[in-house]
Amino acid sequence: MLAVLGGLAVASCESLSDRNVMARVGDHTLSRAEVEMQIPLSKTGEDSIAFAREFIDSWVERQLFMQQGLKNLPDIGELEAQVNDYRIRLISQAYETQILSERVGEVSDKECEMFWEKHRLEMPSPVALAEGITVKLDIRTEKTRDVRGWLESLARGDTEVMGDLEDFCRQHATVYDNQYEKWVALDQLTGYIPADLRKGKDFLKQGVYEMKDKEAVYLLLVRDYVKAGSSQPFDYAKDNIRELLSQERRQQFHNHLLQSLLREGKKNGNVTVNYE
Repeated sequence: MLAVLGGLAVASCESLSDRNVMARVGDHTLSRAEVEMQIPLSKTGEDSIAFAREFIDSWVERQLFMQQGLKNLPDIGELEAQVNDYRIRLISQAYETQILSERVGEVSDKECEMFWEKHRLEMPSPVALAEGITVKLDIRTEKTRDVRGWLESLARGDTEVMGDLEDFCRQHATVYDNQYEKWVALDQLTGYIPADLRKGKDFLKQGVYEMKDKEAVYLLLVRDYVKAGSSQPFDYAKDNIRELLSQERRQQFHNHLLQSLLREGKKNGNVTVNYE
């Protein structure tokens, strides 16, 4: 890398005597190491040189405009205050993120399940949910009866036929949406079926539904379902519960850490607060 960058040293106004400095604008310098850190490992040879030149040019451009801004912006003091505030926030957030990752453990499935058991009546599903499978086949498909048979076996809990269904549908089905073990909105499963075929049908019943038009056969397996307004199933609610509990845990640790830092700061005289 050093050899590649050997001929790239440039200056804003004069030649650079220090070969470890790639560019200088006023009192600000860009080192060779800073440039090398930015070059992706995937770039070699001429690509590496071109990337380095582009990075150096971009750095010089930013420095030139910044220095002009320092000279000419009327509210530079306010802008610098905003920059300092941003710096404080960035360092604070980086520290808190690091210490949270070290001190706050992951929420377990057991904790999520305990929360769900206690609060599931407070977590209604906004839409109808279902576990199931949707298959769309060309009307000329000869094995429609086989597919229906596999789906009916799955409806009875016989999962040994899943391999046959998967193999066939991946090769021959126009649509194959397998949500047999995952809760999704019922509309996702039925959305592949034309509206006129869905009209008047109550899909919130376990079993296999078959519909057809001039072009296709539509098969829908409803393994299980939940009506809108009923409690969300645990597997559906689990991720949201985990995030909720994680946020609560992080907030509790944040408050505990803040109070600890305040006590220590006031004790050693590093923190003074005057509300008057």
